[in-house]
Amino acid sequence: MVPDTTLRLKAVLKALNEVIEPVIPEDAALAREQLALARKSIALVIEQIPLELAYMIRDVREDMALARQVLPRLGPDDPLSTRLEDSIADAEAALPVVPPDAAALKATWLQMKEALQDAVDNLFADAPDELWASLGRAVIEYSERRNLRERAWVAATGFDPEPGKLPSLREAALG
Repeated sequence: MVPDTTLRLKAVLKALNEVIEPVIPEDAALAREQLALARKSIALVIEQIPLELAYMIRDVREDMALARQVLPRLGPDDPLSTRLEDSIADAEAALPVVPPDAAALKATWLQMKEALQDAVDNLFADAPDELWASLGRAVIEYSERRNLRERAWVAATGFDPEPGKLPSLREAALG
């Protein structure tokens, strides 16, 4: 499973269109208005997700530019001067040189996953016992880690039988 947020949101839109909308009475104007608003909001979020990091990076850069214009106007003894200088330095250190291309990374990742799956399938087609013993264990451990991470990623839906045994969403994403 790829933690594809846009795909999950499209599934929500489909449910709204195919399950919810048909049961709303024609004369329920407020309910229909709210449904339309929910659809538009979800569609907007789907559009924004791939751009969210780039938007934040641009905001940080613009704030840094303004901070650099404000800084000389503060007195050298003003405690805000040091605070602002430190904030600019911290922001510079945190900014990536170039925002990652999420679409390219995802396409490359999916291509690698497919190649990996084909390679593992090919190796195990006629694998000797020693290969099963070594590589088999690595594949099982990978699958267990992956399964735990995927369960944590969607735990908030409430369907996991043991949510208390899952890592947090942050731990699932960052390791």
